[in-house]
Amino acid sequence: MVELLVGLPEVTVLGAFAEGVDVELHIETRRARVGCPSCGVAAQLKDWREVVPVDLQVFGKPTRLHWHKRRWRCVDVDRLNGSRTEEDHRIAVARMKLTDRAGRWVTEAVGR
Repeated sequence: MVELLVGLPEVTVLGAFAEGVDVELHIETRRARVGCPSCGVAAQLKDWREVVPVDLQVFGKPTRLHWHKRRWRCVDVDRLNGSRTEEDHRIAVARMKLTDRAGRWVTEAVGR
């Protein structure tokens, strides 16, 4: 039910917490193992990285989306720097402070 409320594609909600005035939603994507973009070898999970962009309000409360992103590494021994972090532009663009949908909402509100 919470996943429907979040309304993000291919996302699993790990937890929802209402601490004080903020709502925290912890999510991860439901993607299978990815391949290395350079050599095509199936990547191995290296670790996790949490990013916390601001999302749309939930029940009138400020919301932060805790996205638990996977970090993958290439298992090909010939590659020296074979690590990359999961990306999904439908959730948030790398290094942005807002989720994609919050950014679109703000842009539309300013335009009005």
